[in-house]
Amino acid sequence: MLLSMRRLRVSLACLITLIAFTVSCKRADYFSPIHQDDLVRLSPDAVAFDPNNIVTAAALSDASTFDVTYIENFLRHSPYGSASFLSTYSSNGVSAASAIMSASLRHTINPIAILVRAQMNQGLVSESRYPSDGTRVEYAFGCGCRAPGDCDAAFAGFDIQVECFAYALRSSLKAIAADGRTSGGWGPGIASKTLDGKTVTPSEAGTAAIYQYDPEVGTFTSGASLFWNIFSNYAYALGYFGPPDPAIAGAWIGDACTKDGNCGYENAVCAENYPDGMCTLACAGTCPAEPGKAEAFCASFGTVGFCIKLCNELAPSCRTGYACRKVKTFGASSSQSGCISSK
Repeated sequence: MLLSMRRLRVSLACLITLIAFTVSCKRADYFSPIHQDDLVRLSPDAVAFDPNNIVTAAALSDASTFDVTYIENFLRHSPYGSASFLSTYSSNGVSAASAIMSASLRHTINPIAILVRAQMNQGLVSESRYPSDGTRVEYAFGCGCRAPGDCDAAFAGFDIQVECFAYALRSSLKAIAADGRTSGGWGPGIASKTLDGKTVTPSEAGTAAIYQYDPEVGTFTSGASLFWNIFSNYAYALGYFGPPDPAIAGAWIGDACTKDGNCGYENAVCAENYPDGMCTLACAGTCPAEPGKAEAFCASFGTVGFCIKLCNELAPSCRTGYACRKVKTFGASSSQSGCISSK
């Protein structure tokens, strides 16, 4: 959902505010939103905490893995055992889930990072009801606020605050890409001291951007350590294992995939029940064709047709786990050779 021009101007104003007043979109320190479940480790496979490696730039920039339905379901079934009030909350006519995904896509920021900071800043994901102090929602990321209680009304609204936060993260990543470091001096391979007196050398841009926003390591109750733990917990709850492999982005019919979005054509479907996934799509006759791509045909699977890769049984070129076999053509009595699961 596109934001209005007014909200876009507000986003730009947020960055100007950051520069002019040396204020970040970071939370004010007068409120502690820590939930007891934020301090535990949900994932049994989580690696040990490393202050130099909080999140990769690829993971922080992953805006393609999730859609608004994923975020809505996450908020309805939060890791805290109850629905977050954000699951039904809207601001300026925009639902919280839509605001998160809109900002995620506009600025190419992982929506998990937005959810994590909403929880760290104001405990909004674990809240089952709208807080009695509405500023926790309407100024969730402190954008437009010079001090607690001193906030510009133009920045009011969860949707505007989310936009501002995602904009700030993307601005840091852009600065690193252009100059090797953020305005605060955080960059890959650059040793810097945090507010809690610890020397950190970010392994790469994602971690540097996190420290630019909140330059504190913390002790798992604040700072980068808490961000890392909650990010791990939310990723585990969402079944997120990292950004898509670039090698399978834009995959063609018959190629490996992990989700529909990996397949680079209209109406694509990733058949996840096939070995390492298989890009396909429903068909009733012809299948997509593109120069330089493997040919495909519409194969019959009972009462439905799906496109599969054509092959030559005398010189098969099917992936591991697949065999070149005769398959009936959908809607016809003839058969063609296609790469089909060998299991």
